[in-house]
Amino acid sequence: MHVIQVGGYPPPYGGVTNHIMLLTRFCHRAGMHCHILDQFGERASDVPGYVYTCDGWRGRKLVTMLLRTWELRPDIMHVHLAHGGSFFPWGWPLVHLTAATHTVITLHSGFLPSAYRTWPGHRRMAAKSILSASDRLICVSSEIEELALGELRIPKWKVRVIPAFIADTDAKYDSYAGISCNADAFCQRFPFVFLVSGSFTQVYGFHLALSALATLPEVCGAVFVAYGPSDPEYEASVREAIKLQPRALLLENLQHATFMQLMNTVSAYVRPTSADGDSVAVREALSLGQPVIASNCVKRPQSCALFYDGNWQSLATQMNEIVRARPGGQRCPPSQKCYGQEVLDLYREVRSTGRLARRRHIVV
Repeated sequence: MHVIQVGGYPPPYGGVTNHIMLLTRFCHRAGMHCHILDQFGERASDVPGYVYTCDGWRGRKLVTMLLRTWELRPDIMHVHLAHGGSFFPWGWPLVHLTAATHTVITLHSGFLPSAYRTWPGHRRMAAKSILSASDRLICVSSEIEELALGELRIPKWKVRVIPAFIADTDAKYDSYAGISCNADAFCQRFPFVFLVSGSFTQVYGFHLALSALATLPEVCGAVFVAYGPSDPEYEASVREAIKLQPRALLLENLQHATFMQLMNTVSAYVRPTSADGDSVAVREALSLGQPVIASNCVKRPQSCALFYDGNWQSLATQMNEIVRARPGGQRCPPSQKCYGQEVLDLYREVRSTGRLARRRHIVV
């Protein structure tokens, strides 16, 4: 079976690009032929040969992707949408004119349900048409599934809820190999270190974690890992706040292996977002046995400690509770399975069916 993943390959670093990278490796280990069409064009020197860069302006990227599908003629084209705004309506030719026999689309973003309701009519119609033309639609959370079955009116038999966590079975995080001089020294200085990750935008809640950190005992520190697009005004305020907080450290654009090494080094992971999809980082932390504190903006894995969305006092209460319950940073039992096999099973299910007459699937 031949699959093309359409989306991105690190860099830039983030949940979706890392998911595509790990899913592709999972496919290779299962004996599948798999390529990536990378829309970002930020190439590292050691990029694998199965990654094809599609750079330039939007129209050029679209043509390049279409030509690649006709050159490679995959059984399945799997499109990964982080936010989806730019894909609707620009993704219509890609889905309807691809040479791939089948199309699978994954909706990753927790922002999509609220964003969809603000779109103009033509963009909402394009979204319905494009998503209805896919053979299967993967939603990484039940909240996104509700949008798909409700307002988007996607048939239930097409929709699957599959979290985005794919375990990197080749990686070893057991030994402390060091991350950077600053990070090593910081993690050794504080007996209890929290990890917070996201982009410099208000939705990721760095300001909430900084407010909570100021109320914690002096034995506590926090590492903030930033990546992706930013809000310049918010970024400036967060950078200044971290600079003034001696118990906070900022790291940026870590490779996935380095981020996971850091995750394995700290004492707990904090997810203070006001909107979320599945949050791969939450499941990565749980897979390492790390305690997780997360906002209740979406449904979280059962073992997470929840705080009220947007309430830094509630967050501080949970962080203090973790410190009291695990003063030495004791681990929890690892509690996450890898969902790669569920995606592969869906590929096989789709391949066993006939080609969908996608060009006739227009929903109004």
